[in-house]
Amino acid sequence: MSDLSDLIEFKTLITPTVMSIVWVLGAGGIALAALTMLAGGSYKAATFWLVFGQLGWRLFTEAVVVLFAIHESLRAIERKP
Repeated sequence: MSDLSDLIEFKTLITPTVMSIVWVLGAGGIALAALTMLAGGSYKAATFWLVFGQLGWRLFTEAVVVLFAIHESLRAIERKP
């Protein structure tokens, strides 16, 4: 019961777990958009999105995960007697 209580009171965060799913969905969406551009004949745009779109998306999702890791570390410091 304390696990549910921790979730309700935001003591345990689910975002780090959810971010891995969000990253996969976003990376797939970027790849699909790049393939659509490629099929339309826009090779430079497709290459740009495959390289820099994926890189930017990865950096953004990692930054979010790092922020939550910092939060977890601060919670651990707070719990120390």
